Amino acid sequence: MKKNRSDGKSDTTLASVTKALQSYIIDNKLTPGSPLPSEKELGELLRVSRTVLREALQRFKVMGIIESRRKAGMIIKRLHPENLYESFIPFIDIESSFEKLLDMRIILELGMIEMLIERISDQGTLELELIAVRMREARDGEEIIELDNAFHSALFETIGNEFLNSIRGLTIDFFTITYDKNDNETIRKDNHKNHMAIVDALRNRDVDSLRTAIKKHYEVYR
Repeated sequence: MKKNRSDGKSDTTLASVTKALQSYIIDNKLTPGSPLPSEKELGELLRVSRTVLREALQRFKVMGIIESRRKAGMIIKRLHPENLYESFIPFIDIESSFEKLLDMRIILELGMIEMLIERISDQGTLELELIAVRMREARDGEEIIELDNAFHSALFETIGNEFLNSIRGLTIDFFTITYDKNDNETIRKDNHKNHMAIVDALRNRDVDSLRTAIKKHYEVYR
C-alpha cells in the first residue's frame, strides 16, 4: 500500500514539495525501475500543488533520480549520483584548481592501494596494460589525457564503490579539459613508462611498489 500525506494540508512551496516527493520515494521503498504514479495521482497522494509538483519532478529528473519513458510514464532511474559534479566541470577554472584537484586525486588513489591489489582481476590488469601500451603510441596531449582518464577510471571502477565513482567529475573528467596544460615532451615520454609501473605493481600485488609508482606518475604534472 502506497503511503501518502494524511494531515489534510496542501504544501505549495518547491522546498516542501521536493521534500514530500523525497519522502514518498523513501517511505514506499522505491528502487531503480519502480514506477511513479501520474502527476495527477501523485499530487493527490501527497496533497501538494500540482504546478509546483512539476517543478519538483523536473528537479529530480535533472538530478537523474527519475526519468520519463514512453508508455511506462515516470520511473525511478537511480537513487545515488552517477556523476555528482558533471554539471559543474565547465565552470571550474583550470589554472586555479588544477593543483588542488590533482592533490585530491592522488590522495584517493594512494588511499585505495590495498583495495586495488585485493580486488583487481587478471583481466582487469590486462585491460590496464593495453591502455598503457596505447600511451606509447600517443602523439599529443589530448590523446594522452584521454588514455590517462580511461586508465584511472578503470582503477576507480575496480573498487566497485558507486559513491567513489560519483565524484569522478572532479577526480577524472576534469582532467579531460586540461590537455593543453599537459601537452609536453616530458609527459609524452614518461606516461607509458609510469603507467606500466602501476600495472606491474598491481600484477605483482606489491603495495610498496604501487605506492611509489602512483607518486612518480603524478610528479610530471607538477
